[in-house]
Amino acid sequence: MRPQLLQFRDEAGTELFDLRDAPRPPEATSALARLLAAFDNLLLSHADRRRVMTAPAQEHLLGIRNGILPNMFLLDGFVAGTWTLELRRGAARLTSEPFGTLTTADRTELTAEAERLLHLAAEGAGQADVVFVTPGSQSIGQQWCLLLTARSE
Repeated sequence: MRPQLLQFRDEAGTELFDLRDAPRPPEATSALARLLAAFDNLLLSHADRRRVMTAPAQEHLLGIRNGILPNMFLLDGFVAGTWTLELRRGAARLTSEPFGTLTTADRTELTAEAERLLHLAAEGAGQADVVFVTPGSQSIGQQWCLLLTARSE
């Protein structure tokens, strides 16, 4: 089968294969924002996660006690933060906590991905919000209290 496949090499020299007629985007094409669930195979199945996770992100996330990984999101193919989904009193809230500052384009793309998930996971919720949290700011519980208080006024 080797003669029918295109052969490539990655940065480490590992041989890679692809179908000759398979669509391949230009090298400069950015990967779309994606929300990954806890224990997603993308993060667990690789001994070397450098292709999807920077060293600081890996140290932060993979050093978590008891090995319980949070939901994570990808920007341009790399883990760039965590997210949670909460359903309370007919309201749904997807909270993203990036590891650093997001560009306007990143925020827009991540919001669109979060809204797609909310549409699926929180169908029928009277209110669905996408919220971005700055690391070290109010806890998610405190934000829920503020959100629900503001809605009841």
